Amino acid sequence: MNYSTSAPIVLAAPPPQQGQVTVTFEMVFFGATTIIVSSAIAMGKWLIDREAKRLANRFADLYTQLGILEGRQDGAVQALSDFKLSISQQLVSREDYIRHQTLTEAKMDAVHRRLDQMMTLLMERK
Repeated sequence: MNYSTSAPIVLAAPPPQQGQVTVTFEMVFFGATTIIVSSAIAMGKWLIDREAKRLANRFADLYTQLGILEGRQDGAVQALSDFKLSISQQLVSREDYIRHQTLTEAKMDAVHRRLDQMMTLLMERK
C-alpha cells in the first residue's frame, strides 16, 4: 500500500444533493442546548424527589415520636390524678383541721378542769 501524500487532504463535506439536509452550527447548538437543559431539569426533578422522600421519612419519624410522647403524657396525667387522689385521702383540709383541733383543745380543757376540781377536793380533805 502506497501512502503518498502528493495531494493535500481537505476535510470538507461534499455539497448537498437535492433533498439532503445539511447540519448547521445552529442545529448542533440547539441540540446540545436541549440536551443540557433536559439533563438539568431531570437532575433537578431527581433531587426534589429525593428531598421529598427524605422529608416524608423524617415527618413519619416525628409523628411516631409524637405518638410516643402523647402516650407518655397520658401516663403522666393518670399518675398525677392518682397522686392527687392519694394526697386528698392522706391530707386534711384546713377547715377540718381547725375544727378537729378546736374539739381536741376543748376536750383537753375539760380534762384539765376535772383534774383541777379533783385537786381542790383532795386539798380540802386534808
